[in-house]
Amino acid sequence: SHYQKEKMHMDNIRQHFALRSSIYNTHCGWVKQTDLLQAIANAIGNVDHKIKILDLGAGTGAISNYLYDSFGSKADIFALDISIDMLSKITNPSIHKIEGAAEYLPFEDNYFDFVVSRQCLHYVDKIDTAIEEIFRVLKNDGNFILSQIVPIENDSLQHWINFTRFRQPLRKM
Repeated sequence: SHYQKEKMHMDNIRQHFALRSSIYNTHCGWVKQTDLLQAIANAIGNVDHKIKILDLGAGTGAISNYLYDSFGSKADIFALDISIDMLSKITNPSIHKIEGAAEYLPFEDNYFDFVVSRQCLHYVDKIDTAIEEIFRVLKNDGNFILSQIVPIENDSLQHWINFTRFRQPLRKM
């Protein structure tokens, strides 16, 4: 059934990131790429009231930690990831860590001012459901900040798909 396939895919992702969690921050240079982290903080802008931010696919918390350092007590930051092993690397007790999947966000409607997702959605089995969930939990005037590597042009699409599937066989896109 589709449910069993989806569960198996999520279990495979959990296992994959459980194995990578101890070396993730040191072996993936892009994770703490300051320019990108700063661009995300800049997209949020000046904060003059308490806001709620969801870091979707938070991994080891590079974005969550950077946003906490940038906004401090002006932001409630929620780090959601499918891998509890990745989340366990987030040591800041002010960041709310939640094990969960993008397709089933465990939050009320209109809850977040910002949802940030970097290099996560290509692992999602039901991308349409995940996007619906993102916009469900966003406030009406909220913003979705997406950072996702995509091919530059249609001619390079198949090469990009082949390359990324070789490097990351659990990718869905």
